[in-house]
Amino acid sequence: MADPAGRHVLVTAGGGFLGSYVVTLLAEAGARVCSIDTAPTWREPMADLVGRGTVRQIITPWWQDPARLAGELGPVDDLLHLGYVPGRGTPLERARAEVEVNLAATLALVQALRPARVVFASTAHVYGPNPNLPFAESEPLRPVEPYAGAKAAAEVQLGFAARAGEFALTILRLATLFGPMETVPRAVPNYIRAGLARRPGQIRGDGRERSDYLYVEDAATAVTAALARHRCGEEEPVRIYNVSTGTGTATRDIATLVADAVAQATPQLGPVPEPEFVSGQRRPDLMLDPALTRSDLGWSAQVGLRDGIAREVQWFLTRPDLAPLSS
Repeated sequence: MADPAGRHVLVTAGGGFLGSYVVTLLAEAGARVCSIDTAPTWREPMADLVGRGTVRQIITPWWQDPARLAGELGPVDDLLHLGYVPGRGTPLERARAEVEVNLAATLALVQALRPARVVFASTAHVYGPNPNLPFAESEPLRPVEPYAGAKAAAEVQLGFAARAGEFALTILRLATLFGPMETVPRAVPNYIRAGLARRPGQIRGDGRERSDYLYVEDAATAVTAALARHRCGEEEPVRIYNVSTGTGTATRDIATLVADAVAQATPQLGPVPEPEFVSGQRRPDLMLDPALTRSDLGWSAQVGLRDGIAREVQWFLTRPDLAPLSS
């Protein structure tokens, strides 16, 4: 990665799951990092960096009053926009919230800050159902849910501004992340929590849909590599990269891998129950081709699925408040 020492980098949701790893890497490389969060981070080592004053953390919603935020921050060289706010309510209410916050407020934040470079965290879900697996960046976007729709719309609108010379834009379409310090209700942490409690995990549908699982530290190195790679004024004002392994794993196989890791880590608790299959609609397979990311950024995933799951299990064992053990 190019030396970011002295650059003022703003990270939205820097205290979150992916953000805490990204912020730590940037701070270790000498950047002046500010994280915008809605609550103080508890994730280490970022919490220690904030406590020592190495990283600045501002507790305020990134989507509210961007002009005031820009005035408080002063000039910002780079914006890493990892923040996302889920829409709530009826389908129409959620659609409106997605547009107002995750699209309009994102554009307002970039306009107020006027950074030289923007790295925007998008998602594999912007591709939607598509038989051309694994997806290359050139595949058309077919989002089928509000979350992916908002991400796709932000990609397009930010792209217009970047091509007009406002800033250099890098879009990262992220695979499904997992690893230590993950607390959201996704497959891997759900099955870990169930296994440690010796409860059966739940698989919706037949569990044969495949997703591309990427270890969170690998994702963080991709973000920092993308930030180092792109400069404003280059011939390509917009760069798009899949951040992924290129390999799909079925949900039912994830449940088995997690059960094996949990059983190995806690043999004293007895066998891990078999998962329960409950009714649910089949989701599309989502696998991304990382070839362009490898060639342009010199990046590839380093931590395998089995090893990464074992690391996440070990982390949960240090946090019984988040994953109580079977009594």
